[in-house]
Amino acid sequence: RTFEEEVAGLGFQLKESRWYDPAERLLEDITRGRKVASDSGACGTTNELDKLRRLRINLTELERQRYRLLGCAVSHAVEAACRSARPGESEQEVAGELAHRLLRHGIRPVSMHVAGGDRMSQFRLAIPKDEPIGRRLTISLAAHAYGLCASLTRTVCFGTADQEFLDRHHVCGMIDATYIFFSRPGEIGGDVLRRAQRIYEKTGWPYEWILMPQGGVTAYSPCEVPILPDSPFRFRAGMAVAWTPSVAGARTGDTMLIGDQGFDYLTRPEQWPTVLVSVKGLEIERPSVLVLDV
Repeated sequence: RTFEEEVAGLGFQLKESRWYDPAERLLEDITRGRKVASDSGACGTTNELDKLRRLRINLTELERQRYRLLGCAVSHAVEAACRSARPGESEQEVAGELAHRLLRHGIRPVSMHVAGGDRMSQFRLAIPKDEPIGRRLTISLAAHAYGLCASLTRTVCFGTADQEFLDRHHVCGMIDATYIFFSRPGEIGGDVLRRAQRIYEKTGWPYEWILMPQGGVTAYSPCEVPILPDSPFRFRAGMAVAWTPSVAGARTGDTMLIGDQGFDYLTRPEQWPTVLVSVKGLEIERPSVLVLDV
């Protein structure tokens, strides 16, 4: 199927083996006596993971166009699932509706975290359970199409929103805007993380960044290059980033494309409330909490 439907006409030769034969045996037969590069170093091949990753994360113009289409579709699906959800539904029912919205358009969920308010406060990466979502729902999704992955997070409250939670969500927006602003060509990943750490500290949440990964470069997997405190990685124009800061159950995030003169919002909110966060004089739009009357 892969040979006929995915790579037809690209010059590949089909090699077959029995399903019960070890995969290593086929690889050894193919690579014997040849100079072969791979992304794993398997069977004595030359491990060129770093070089191959550079091809994955430095996006061509066609890949950027596809990313914009994917980002728009994923944003629409997540926000529609949030708007149609109701407190009596279970997390699994919401996840099922979201998966339907994605799959019917050829988009495959890679990771899907759907949680009501209590579980999202307890677990940063909560998979959907057969439990009612209650008065608050957070969806954090990574989805895949055209080979590319787009990620975003949205939160909806039913009835009156808790002001303490809204304040924490606003802090997330400030941290996310900081990440976005400094994800510029030439910036070092570890430096960008430290700038966001200072916002965590100034807002009274100095240890929250330790409790879950903050994000990094995305492309053909949700996180191609995770940004760590000592990361020497330098951002370049044409890369996509997805940041996911969180503060005590509040979480936000989107996928952005780094440009020479700024960034391109790939998962821009559609029918969704937003706030403007000023970072060094530049106003950056971040998703707020949607409040629905029920």
